[in-house]
Amino acid sequence: MASAHSGSSSSSFTSTALLAMATTSLLVNSSLLLLSNMSSVMIVKLDYGNYIVWKHQIEVILDTYSMIDVTDESITAPDRFLKDSSGNFTAEINLAFIAWKNHEHAMFTFLNSTLSPLILALTVGQKFARGVWRVLERRFASISRSGVISLRNDLNTIKKGVDSIDGYFQKIKQAHDRLAAVLVFVDDEELLHIIFDGLPFEYDSFSSAIRTRSDVLSMEELNVLLNVEERVVKKRPTNVDSASLVMAVNFHS
Repeated sequence: MASAHSGSSSSSFTSTALLAMATTSLLVNSSLLLLSNMSSVMIVKLDYGNYIVWKHQIEVILDTYSMIDVTDESITAPDRFLKDSSGNFTAEINLAFIAWKNHEHAMFTFLNSTLSPLILALTVGQKFARGVWRVLERRFASISRSGVISLRNDLNTIKKGVDSIDGYFQKIKQAHDRLAAVLVFVDDEELLHIIFDGLPFEYDSFSSAIRTRSDVLSMEELNVLLNVEERVVKKRPTNVDSASLVMAVNFHS
């Protein structure tokens, strides 16, 4: 009887072991396929100037593949071994742990593959994806915030000066695009006010008239109108200011 029981236990253990091996193989293959898919859609590699863009791209990909939990500090690894009814650990491997381990390995490999060599050097010594994520957040989060503030200030302080209207719009567009590149978007209405604030006093009457409109002009429409106004401004006598012209027009009308 003991021999039969021993044989039954051995057979059961062998079946469990085979199941674990088969499951492990399946999980490894799934992780490799998932890693390949994620890597193929990752365009930007992290360097010292693009953390916000990199983070946004990474989070979109992780969310798409339901792996965003790498950023969740509250999630812990499952136990390596299963427990018996008394709560004591057994010698039987927990398949949930195997799944987590393969998931973690895929994430760790994927994150490292998105880093430029200089940034990869910052993560040396980290053994888990969450550790890599924490190191990068601590290193770049404050720098990114100050960078955005600087870019916003660049946009808000642009003046037309001696530039043509087209040249002025080009400077505005470049500053706007630099903000968009770090995922900070300025809508047309705010941009319109920034443009007016950067115009010289000769455009005050024009700016006032546009500001009182009930609708918001597109940037293309504003560019066309300002080009027309620019030609008008160039034709005005140098000793007559815009306010005087408005008063004269009102008087004769």
